[in-house]
Amino acid sequence: DTQVFTANGTWVKRAGAKLVFAYLVSGGGGGGSGRKGAALSARGGGGGGGGGGISQAIIPAGLLGATQAVVVGAGGAGGAAQATNSTNGNAGAAGGGSTFAGWDSAGINNAGGGVGGTAGAAAGGTAGGGDLASNATGLIRDVETAGGGGAGSDGTSAAVAGNLEVAGGGGGGISAADALLAAAAGGGGYLTTAGAAGSDSVGGTPTALPTSAPYFNAGGGGGAARVTGGNAYAGGNGGDWGGGGGGGGAGVNDVGSSGAGGNGGAGIAVITTFF
Repeated sequence: DTQVFTANGTWVKRAGAKLVFAYLVSGGGGGGSGRKGAALSARGGGGGGGGGGISQAIIPAGLLGATQAVVVGAGGAGGAAQATNSTNGNAGAAGGGSTFAGWDSAGINNAGGGVGGTAGAAAGGTAGGGDLASNATGLIRDVETAGGGGAGSDGTSAAVAGNLEVAGGGGGGISAADALLAAAAGGGGYLTTAGAAGSDSVGGTPTALPTSAPYFNAGGGGGAARVTGGNAYAGGNGGDWGGGGGGGGAGVNDVGSSGAGGNGGAGIAVITTFF
């Protein structure tokens, strides 16, 4: 018996249950937005959001009641685009934790949001990371993992890809010579390719994401920076389930806004009973 939850709900124990396998994915973290700064200054892109924490456990059915609460974590919001001159980007929000029967209490398997881009060298937004701790009481098996997002471009080198399957990529930055630096791809989801990066040229587009398959998906790629013609590009949204949002690209004063961070993808809970 498999019960799949994409929103909060109640699990029902079937007669004759022996073991219960719980697979939880938290919401992905939102990406940070890029800095908006003066021409001929280094401006960092936003960091990518962390991929959702993935927790798995085998629980003796006798430890569980006839019904149990299931909480599914929401994806974290991406950092808002920066419209104020000479101002750093905004951080993305952490994804919400997913829980089953009080196991993996709220927040344990959260994914962190990426930090907004700042000024100067080493100015890329910091990558969001997973926040995991074990709660193994009564469990036969308790396995937890999380993926950190990619750092945004630091104004001197390209942004960094997410470092585990579902993490978001960093946003593109701008060098002190007003050169556009590449945005990074997001991590690939299960049996999928990675989320594509935004183009590092003017006119580049935000990320396209692959199709979900089956219980976690790709992180969003970073958005491209822009120095002429309008707003910088937003990071791609993380895919459901648990994809981290991509970081937004940096922008220039008096020309639109920086790129917003992409939103993290929602979590999921899959509870399978063996008889």
